Amino acid sequence: MTHSAVPPRPLMTEDYAYFLEGLQRREVLVQKCDDCKRLRPLPGPMCPHCHSFAWTAQTLGGGGTVYSYIVHHHPPIPPFATPHVVAVADMDEGVRLTAALDDCAPDDVAIGMRVGLAFVTEEDGFVLHHFVPAAAP
Repeated sequence: MTHSAVPPRPLMTEDYAYFLEGLQRREVLVQKCDDCKRLRPLPGPMCPHCHSFAWTAQTLGGGGTVYSYIVHHHPPIPPFATPHVVAVADMDEGVRLTAALDDCAPDDVAIGMRVGLAFVTEEDGFVLHHFVPAAAP
């Protein structure tokens, strides 16, 4: 069995294209409802609050706080090294985002720790978002 050095790609759908295109410009975008002004991190055709179909993409600033995390040990999934941390962060804008947490040993991650966004360019040129520990103030 042959494994690629490139992680599997997210499925490009009409609702998700803006997010993936934003990553290629090194921006993490969320949908902001044009009617009720709420942010929604999961792309969709309409606002889950007011059911409006009108939305605008908003760029996240990049800061957040770890809400939850897991440390992946097994099974190995090429090309990911194990163990590696995947975190869910409460972003400063009020939405939750999931990403790999780089530059942080599994024993050092903690609920409530500050993280920032980083962008990783894969071998094929595709850009993904990751978290990194935020620099101490």
